[in-house]
Amino acid sequence: MNAMTQNNPGRPKLMSLLVVAVLAALAIGFFLFWKQQGKKPASNPKSTEKTQVNRNGELYLETELGSTILMPNNQFKVILYGSTGGQEIGGYDAVLNFDNDSLHFVSGESLLPALQFFSQARDDGSLSLTGVKELQSEQNVILDKTPLAELVFDVVLPGSGGIDLLFHAGDTDDSNLIILTTEDILGEVGNLELLFGNEVKITSGEVYSIPGGNIQVTVEPVATLPPVCNDCQTKVIINVNNGTESKDLEFILGGIAGFTGDAKRAHGYAFEVGAIERNSVTLRIASYEK
Repeated sequence: MNAMTQNNPGRPKLMSLLVVAVLAALAIGFFLFWKQQGKKPASNPKSTEKTQVNRNGELYLETELGSTILMPNNQFKVILYGSTGGQEIGGYDAVLNFDNDSLHFVSGESLLPALQFFSQARDDGSLSLTGVKELQSEQNVILDKTPLAELVFDVVLPGSGGIDLLFHAGDTDDSNLIILTTEDILGEVGNLELLFGNEVKITSGEVYSIPGGNIQVTVEPVATLPPVCNDCQTKVIINVNNGTESKDLEFILGGIAGFTGDAKRAHGYAFEVGAIERNSVTLRIASYEK
């Protein structure tokens, strides 16, 4: 009995040692497992490195003949252009904002056969244009100032502003250029400024007074540029005088038949040259905010 009584205190010690040993083994095993899990597998850095997107794409708008001064009740065409900086795309979206009280969208058509074209008016009054690569097309769609679509608008009422391409970097519900890896490379847009004015035919040497102000306009005799032929290039100079200051505006145009030159500004008015005849010039004149 005494021997048994002496051995009893030893059992708890043994059990304690066993428990401690088991716990230590579990702890070591857990530590080794955790350490092993914490190791990242060796990999090729290139395989995990995300390819940087080169956002050098561009969308921009121009009128068909470069004219930006519109006459009431006239119809005009706008061309959507795109560039992708050498990158191939699978499609594009162009979201256009404009004053619906001044302009009415009539129609649109694709100028790039490799892309299917869709146009849709959105609830907010903007216009959405989409070009998607045809499935059967084997053409690589790489844009370099490429005409994408032709749009027709009616001038309903004289207004202000122009046609803007909606674009915010990182957004998905706006204009974009999508490459084949489905990433957006659009980085810049070019909006179209429009003015509303009147058209007047002025004879060379005649002084024309713009109604409602003190601005006088004189057209110098039309001179063709030597040594090219008479119907290749034409120079038109108009003088704009506000009573205290006189300014000459020079237009170089592409023919005696009358191709529109870029608008030029003086004394709060913008001027464009329309049709040209031997002794007269048709001017488009619009006021603008300085």
